[in-house]
Amino acid sequence: MKKTLNYLLIASDLDGTLLRDDKSVSDFTRRKITEYVAAGGKFCLCSGRMLPSVALIAKDLGLDGVATSYAGALVTDLKSGKTLYENSLSPEDAAEIAACIEKDDVHLQYYTGDKYYVNCDGETLRRYETSCRVQAVPVLDEPLSRRIKEHGEKVNKLLIIVEDPKKHEALLKKYTEKFGARFWVTRSTARYIEILSKTCNKGVALKIMADYYRIPYEKTLAAGDQLNDEEMLAAAGLGLCMANGNEEMKKRVRVYPASNNEDAVGKIIEEYGFKEE
Repeated sequence: MKKTLNYLLIASDLDGTLLRDDKSVSDFTRRKITEYVAAGGKFCLCSGRMLPSVALIAKDLGLDGVATSYAGALVTDLKSGKTLYENSLSPEDAAEIAACIEKDDVHLQYYTGDKYYVNCDGETLRRYETSCRVQAVPVLDEPLSRRIKEHGEKVNKLLIIVEDPKKHEALLKKYTEKFGARFWVTRSTARYIEILSKTCNKGVALKIMADYYRIPYEKTLAAGDQLNDEEMLAAAGLGLCMANGNEEMKKRVRVYPASNNEDAVGKIIEEYGFKEE
């Protein structure tokens, strides 16, 4: 029986969704992605990771289409390198936010273009570099807020890494109360707090990707696991949260009964990507 496409575009988050906890993609899921793309489907990575990290994973999977990085702040055609959309923080806003965060003496890093700068060095950074496969530029002789001002750089996003759960919750609440009216404050993992442009999110990015391919929004499917995926899941024709996803988000969106370690994305492609005729 011939298989035809059901959903024409599938947008997948990476960490906690497509990637297993060891940051690998199973052979089963790889086969399903290949099968889906070969049939004409658009499989798009939509991640909070920086563009060079997303591009490495896309290459590993044989993907060269459109991808989203920085949680929706950048949409790029990977094959041509063309930027389709960018929504970054101004140097003034990014420096203001960084100056406030620096008072809390936490791990802070900011992203601009294909580089990211960090205010400390150590085991936490080593783990992060191993995960994203891109080395940071440590800035240890001046505050990051000063560097942002001096260089006048647009900032794709700021990331705060907080290992202690209680401190994480307290700082997420603090930054949301202080900056939430003007900027997008979100959580991408149980350790990461991200601050981006107020009008930046993965839902906007999904619509841009669909428009680029001239695909109706109702024919898109999105998969994610964390709070920074919620707008994308809401914007898609079908949005699915992984079984391992954020508990608060799982109360608000549809939950798929498999985790990132159980081939959830591969199973979603198999179940929803095609229809038999």
